[in-house]
Amino acid sequence: MDVTSNAYVKPLTVELEIIDSQGRIRDVWPLTREQVEVEFQGDIRNIRSYAVYMSSQKHNVDVIVAATFNFSTNEEGTGYNIVVVGYPAIFTNWRTADDTDYEWIRMEKAITTSDRDKISAIVK
Repeated sequence: MDVTSNAYVKPLTVELEIIDSQGRIRDVWPLTREQVEVEFQGDIRNIRSYAVYMSSQKHNVDVIVAATFNFSTNEEGTGYNIVVVGYPAIFTNWRTADDTDYEWIRMEKAITTSDRDKISAIVK
């Protein structure tokens, strides 16, 4: 008989603090055709993730809130530019979730999850 092990982790909650001193950021990230076609496999999700990562690193933050993107061919036609616009923010006040958080998580998952089979055990 095989031995099966499981690990259970209590959820963490965190607050987002918008860095007001930076205001809304606008970063332009140039990309070569090779980067887009080979490294990112032409997948816009990969390109957006790269742009958010680069902006997060540039501004030394954890996340770009309400990020919007504009992906276009550069003026020379030799590559691309992806523009990221959003609000830089950091995670603060990390703590283990409590009963009031569980209720909020339960409500949020029930409202935002269209595939009911993917709702986590906390909702069940």
